[in-house]
Amino acid sequence: MLSRHAGPADSIALAWLLTTLGRRVPRVVLAAGLLWDPGLAMVLKRLKAFFVPSRTGACDDRTAGMLRLAGNIGPRDALLMFPEGRNWTVHRQE
Repeated sequence: MLSRHAGPADSIALAWLLTTLGRRVPRVVLAAGLLWDPGLAMVLKRLKAFFVPSRTGACDDRTAGMLRLAGNIGPRDALLMFPEGRNWTVHRQE
């Protein structure tokens, strides 16, 4: 599932919708910076989220991590990604 990033709560809202209405286990792709919040990190790690390393991360392979995540998705899972990586704007879409 691809979605526009519209604000801080959209990831949580979409994960909730996938879980409750879609009866799926969301596998969310997020920025590694969110690991700084211990509560958020704990919940998202339990959901087996993938944390995309920053562009400046030394020796981080962003593609390999995404492939591992996609390779482990089961029939009741859903991969949730925000392609822009930040809140949606017309400039980012272009």
